[in-house]
Amino acid sequence: MYRIAKTTGWGYREILEDLPFAAGLQIIHADDAAHGRRRTWTRNSRKVDFDSLASIDAAFDKLK
Repeated sequence: MYRIAKTTGWGYREILEDLPFAAGLQIIHADDAAHGRRRTWTRNSRKVDFDSLASIDAAFDKLK
């Protein structure tokens, strides 16, 4: 929550109650990319078990 609050300036209630989980992940990933932080994943393999981009797109489609 701290990283999202620091990046966006939003308050506690907005982040925990109003922000969808997938959108919060997208904000964190964008902040990492903007600051050149490389994310290392515990399951870093060529086999894709989870498509996070599809999950984020699906979450934003529900908001429309």
